[in-house]
Amino acid sequence: MGGGSLVSQNWVLTAAHNVLETHGLVKASSITVFLGSVNRRSRSGVRVSEVHAHPQFNISHAEETGDYAYDIALLRLTEPITFTNTIRPVCLPCTSEVSDFLSAPTASWESQCLYQDRILTGSGGADWREITGYVTGWGKTKRGGRANLLQYGQISIKQRDKCQRDHLDQTVFCAKGDGVDSCQGDSGGPFTIKVRQRWIQIGIVKFWFRHQLPWG
Repeated sequence: MGGGSLVSQNWVLTAAHNVLETHGLVKASSITVFLGSVNRRSRSGVRVSEVHAHPQFNISHAEETGDYAYDIALLRLTEPITFTNTIRPVCLPCTSEVSDFLSAPTASWESQCLYQDRILTGSGGADWREITGYVTGWGKTKRGGRANLLQYGQISIKQRDKCQRDHLDQTVFCAKGDGVDSCQGDSGGPFTIKVRQRWIQIGIVKFWFRHQLPWG
C-alpha cells in the first residue's frame, strides 16, 4: 500500500518504488486507486491501465545505496474521474495553471520554473526560506498500526546543509516536522502547500522520510 495524488482526470502521481519490483514494473491490472474518502475502509476503487516509472530510477541501486533520486511514477486510470467536492486534482508547479497566478513577468518558461522552485521550495532548501506544508497518508502511526482515517502532519523544508547525511541531489530535498513525519505506507503521497487558496504539490513522500521534487 502506498499513497498518491490525483493530477488530472486520468492520471495519479506516486513514487516509483511503489510500482517497481526487482524484475520490473508491477502489473497495472494488480493496482487499484482509491479516491474520495478520508476513511481507508470506505473508498471506491478505480483500476489502473498503465504504469510509467521514471526511466532514471533504479530500484536495486536505491535499495543498496539509499539513493532514491527520480523516485517518481505515473498511473493511468482505466476511466476518467468525475471531479466532485471530495475528488479534486492537486496543482503542480511548472504548469500553465500555476503560472497563471504565480509567475515571473516576461520570463522564459525555464525561468518561470526556477522562479516557482525558489518561491515554493526555497530552491529545494538551498536558501534561507523555511517552507511549511503538509504530508498526508494512511501509513503507520506511533502505535505501530496503519491508520483507518487519513492522517496529516505539518512539516518544513530544511536547509540543505542540515541534511548532509541524506542523499540530496538536484531532484531531492528534505522536510521534517516537530515530532511529526511520514512513515511506512505513506510513500508516494503528496507534500503540499497552500498558495493563494490553492493547494500545490511540491514533493512526494519517499523512503527515509525524505521528499522528492515533482520535476527532475
